Amino acid sequence: MTSAFDEDALRHWLVDYLVTNIGCSPDEIDLDAPLNDLAVGSSDAVVLTGELSELLGRTVSPVEFWQYPTINALAKFLTGGEVDPFDGAAGAMAAVRDSGRADHDDAIAVIGLGLRLPGGAEADGNIEGPEQFWEFLTEGRSAVREVPADRWESFRIDSPEAAAALAGTTRWGSFLRDVDAFDAEFFEISPSEADKMDPQQRLLLEVTHEALEHAGIPAHSLRHTQTGVFAAACLGEYGYLSTTDLGDVDSWSGTGGALSIIANRVSYYFDLRGPSMTIDTACSSSLVTIHLACQSLRAGDSDVALAAGVNMVLSPAVTRSFDQLEAMSKTGQCHAFDASADGFVRGEGAGVAVLKRLSDAQRDGDRVLAVIRGSAVNQDGRSNGLMAPNPAAQMAVLRSAYAAAGVEPREVDYVEAHGTGTLLGDPIEARALGTVLGKGRPAERPLLLGAVKSNLGHLEAAAGIAGFAKAVLSLQHNVIPANLGYRTPNPHIPFENLRLRVVAEPTDWAPGARPRRAGISSFGFGGTNAHVVIEEAPRAAASPASETASEPDPAVSTLVVTGRTPDRVAAQAGTLADWMAGVGAETSLAEVAHALNHHRSHHNKFATVAARDHAQAIAGLQALATGQSAPGVVGPHVGACTPGRVFVYSGQGSQWAGMGRQLLADEPAFAAAVAEIEPVFVIRVRGRSGPGWVGSCWPMSRRSPRRWPRSSRCSSRRSVSRCTR
Repeated sequence: MTSAFDEDALRHWLVDYLVTNIGCSPDEIDLDAPLNDLAVGSSDAVVLTGELSELLGRTVSPVEFWQYPTINALAKFLTGGEVDPFDGAAGAMAAVRDSGRADHDDAIAVIGLGLRLPGGAEADGNIEGPEQFWEFLTEGRSAVREVPADRWESFRIDSPEAAAALAGTTRWGSFLRDVDAFDAEFFEISPSEADKMDPQQRLLLEVTHEALEHAGIPAHSLRHTQTGVFAAACLGEYGYLSTTDLGDVDSWSGTGGALSIIANRVSYYFDLRGPSMTIDTACSSSLVTIHLACQSLRAGDSDVALAAGVNMVLSPAVTRSFDQLEAMSKTGQCHAFDASADGFVRGEGAGVAVLKRLSDAQRDGDRVLAVIRGSAVNQDGRSNGLMAPNPAAQMAVLRSAYAAAGVEPREVDYVEAHGTGTLLGDPIEARALGTVLGKGRPAERPLLLGAVKSNLGHLEAAAGIAGFAKAVLSLQHNVIPANLGYRTPNPHIPFENLRLRVVAEPTDWAPGARPRRAGISSFGFGGTNAHVVIEEAPRAAASPASETASEPDPAVSTLVVTGRTPDRVAAQAGTLADWMAGVGAETSLAEVAHALNHHRSHHNKFATVAARDHAQAIAGLQALATGQSAPGVVGPHVGACTPGRVFVYSGQGSQWAGMGRQLLADEPAFAAAVAEIEPVFVIRVRGRSGPGWVGSCWPMSRRSPRRWPRSSRCSSRRSVSRCTR
């Protein structure tokens, strides 16, 4: 540092700089006001750090403007004075619980995921479900494209000013296809009501149903149960756009456009009796829903919890607002932690996580995808501006989350970061992670970082659930996907000193001596921060060989396919055939049959496919899907599935001698059926022919050869069934 500058001299230099370069009036400069309030933005901070670095003869990071956001604090820090970096976050730090290791019963199991995201394999298609999402991540695809041609057409009005504003609005983002499509009939909603429903309501209904299927929970089994719904949403654009013409407002418009109904409609349709709420903390919303869902499960308010997030970009207004803030990427990509970071792109999507207390999931035999060990939520408070991050608060929420989890921060392997790809937002987040999770970590085992925004863009209310799903799937598949487009480290992040490393290529994450763990971060633009700590699912205890020996598959497995109409049965059959030929190829036929019979909702139209192996099953399902006949295919059954008469053969039946003689004498149909089987019975069973054999079919003596009663029962069953025609 140049010796000419002490704290007071540097303070005066900063004031002069603001007057000369930012245009502040000396009378308006409050030395204890956030620099953001004095109109010092991100780009100004970068320029100012360059000036300060040259002036002081050492590197000054732009991050320090957010950690020491006033002129007084910055001058004191840069001249070596003692400044509490956590000033303004003392309350948050005091809230960190020294709870030790979380009790096993406090752990929350993730048992199902539902996802609808942009970036499907088809051109402009959608990702549907965790399997397709994992394929998308491992293939290193990007969902970003230009806004669909018809999405913002209604905003092309005659006003030259409006037309110019739309033309200058960022046109990059990740968009779902067919956002106006909805299966209203399946959810028993009238067309007139469905038309007034926010597409976010429609989408969340569909993805919730898919999440329950992924969890192996028949939806009807949750009726009247303490199942909570915690849904994240922060934009009500559809409600506004659909009510600008008062003549179009009807009785469905109120519920159709209300954000509260996004969660409430899920509870209503599935008849769930637990807590039901829509959460809006902006970009951190869906990670906050996971935090609240876990709290509800631990408190006993919920026995099952659905934590969800949904987001749609139906208007260019918010995008234009972010354009004015210079937050949007001019290159059309989130370059998280990269030197080319220039902002983010907005995106759409929905995700649902099905959660249970771990002890309940293990009791119920649920498949556990991962375990939530702890979480925390806090607020930036008065930072360097309403939308400016607070480094101290970010560190505080990390410490709170790991204290709640009972996990040493240095034992975490990977963090799915907020990672918006902004030049200063990423360094602030990285500094917080390095300070809390990098401390005490050996250089050869740095904390790995990634951000799904590099693939999907910023899904806002659904951003947290997307990052959460990526981390869960990484644990499942033992691989951390590459951070898309990462090439040159952000120069404002001292990765090595902070013990951080961005996942630049797919990285193996194999199970080891201790459980693998990951953290997920989300920060709302209004200052609400959230962090969730997850861990790999408990490893099954080794069982004696006699107990673990697998049962042979049955000779024939019966697959039950259901739907509300025959057409839906056919569609389901086609979907199942595709799954069995692809992702489900390694799943045994018996497991598929068991899941369809016991872990799916059954509707009033159904069909069955009986098969001995995968090839037969796929052929039968494809035949069912195309309306063709094939061996082993029955249905689809048409008509109400009401109870009817059935004929059941008893297991035995030779309780007394000669019990079939009277039927033989009194029922011509029975006698005729017995006569048809005479050649087989006489030659192969009795071993001789001749008159009088029929009388000995039901011998007087119980000392008859064993094969006689068995054969007699077979012929009598066949013959008795003739009498019922």
